[in-house]
Amino acid sequence: MKIGMMLKGLALAGLVTSGWGCMLRPESAPWNNDQKTVAPQPYGPQGMLTVETAEAGSPDNEIQHHERFYVYEQSGKYVTYFNNDYSLPVGLTPGKYVVVSRYNCENKRVQVEIRDGAMTYVSLGDFQRAPAAR
Repeated sequence: MKIGMMLKGLALAGLVTSGWGCMLRPESAPWNNDQKTVAPQPYGPQGMLTVETAEAGSPDNEIQHHERFYVYEQSGKYVTYFNNDYSLPVGLTPGKYVVVSRYNCENKRVQVEIRDGAMTYVSLGDFQRAPAAR
C-alpha cells in the first residue's frame, strides 16, 4: 500500500514537472501578417470617473484598503459598485449619477455628471461635505 502511494506521488510529481516546461517563454514571437488580429471594437460614448474614498481598516500586505463606492442612475436605480483600494478610473456612459460611499461611519452621496471623453473626479472632501444617503 505504501509503494502504491509512493508511485502515485512520483506520477504526480512527474506531471507537475512536465507542466513547468509549458510555462517557459518562447525565444521570440514575431508578428505574422497571415494570422488573424484582434482589433479594438467601438464601445460607444464613455466618460471616466475616479472616486477618492475613505480608508477602511488597517493595511493588509502593504495595501491600504478603502471604502467601496456604489453608483446609481439619476432615477435612483442601482447600477454597480467598485472596490476602490487603488482609486483607478472607471468607465461610465455619459449621464448623471449618484455615487455613495462610507465616510465617518455614515453613507454619503455625491452627485456626478459623466461626459464623453472627460474625467470626473470625486475627492474625499466631496464626501465630507456631502449629505447622508438615506
